[in-house]
Amino acid sequence: MYTTFLTAYSPVSMIDEVMKMMKAVIFSLLILLLSTTMPTFQETTDGYYHMHEYRNPRAAITCDEYPELCNIGASCCLRRCVDLEIDELNCGECGMRCGYGQTCCDGKCSNFLFDKNNCGFRKNRCGDGSFCRYGMCNYA
Repeated sequence: MYTTFLTAYSPVSMIDEVMKMMKAVIFSLLILLLSTTMPTFQETTDGYYHMHEYRNPRAAITCDEYPELCNIGASCCLRRCVDLEIDELNCGECGMRCGYGQTCCDGKCSNFLFDKNNCGFRKNRCGDGSFCRYGMCNYA
C-alpha cells in the first residue's frame, strides 16, 4: 500500500498540493487577523463615538478635534483653550486682539488707565460724575 501511494502521486503533484494547502492556510490566517484587529467605531451607550481611543498616542490632542478638552467656560481658538472674557489675543471672540495698552475685561478691550468702569484694575468703577485718569478715579 505504501508503494501504491508513492506511485499514484508524482513528486511534482505532491508539491502542488502542499503549496495549495499552504496558500489556503496563509489566506485563512490573513482573514482572521484582519477581522480581529480592525477597530469598530460604534456608538456607545453614552452617545459619543470614542474614536480618540484608537488614535496615535503620540499625536497631540487638540481642542479643535475634541472640544470637551476645554474647561467649562473656556472656548477653543486656534487649537488652544482660552477664556474669551480675559484673553487679550481672543477678547470676546476668537481672533479679536486688544490694542496696545488695552486689557481684555469681560470680553471687551479696556484701557485700565482711562476706563471709569475698570479704573486701574478690573471692575474698579469710579462713582457717578467722576472720571478715571492714569488708573485712578478723580486724579487731578
